[in-house]
Amino acid sequence: MGLFNKKKHTEEPKGKPLDFDPLNVQIRDLRIGFFVDYNLKTFEITGGFEVTTKEGSFRFMKMDAADEIFWLLVENGTETYIAQSAEVNMVNPGIPAIMQNFGKAPAGLNYRDILYSCMNQSDGKFRDLVKNAMDWNKATCWKYSGNEGTELLLVLQKGQNTFEAWTAKKTDATEFSNFLPRY
Repeated sequence: MGLFNKKKHTEEPKGKPLDFDPLNVQIRDLRIGFFVDYNLKTFEITGGFEVTTKEGSFRFMKMDAADEIFWLLVENGTETYIAQSAEVNMVNPGIPAIMQNFGKAPAGLNYRDILYSCMNQSDGKFRDLVKNAMDWNKATCWKYSGNEGTELLLVLQKGQNTFEAWTAKKTDATEFSNFLPRY
């Protein structure tokens, strides 16, 4: 063996390969453990869940700062909303019974003096992002639009008897910056 015929030592990278470009992180790449700047504060993504239907996908992420908590909703990887949980019975007192018995959502709903019209209803699946598992469960999503498309009302049926409602206001994705993973 000559002087220049050294055996090259190859080392396998540790951990899973990333499914996003770490030098160009987009809002669709966010996951639990990332830090995000919004409204002159730094938030950590501490929880969330994902809903996938035939019509598209929604990713809800819990943004947590020392004195403020809100939910970021990313629809189809591009549209961003500031979301908050709404009590299902406040949206429409009989909506769980209507959806369970008939499987069809009303054409319109009035919530907090905003009239929402039904955009679509689709069956799909959801998963909890905290568990970081691929255990998808059955879900049905009713998507309503209000205020000329700037606000959403989402009613989710997770499983047989669990209902959740979310309201969301459209926001520009450029308001979120400095996506830093915690590694």
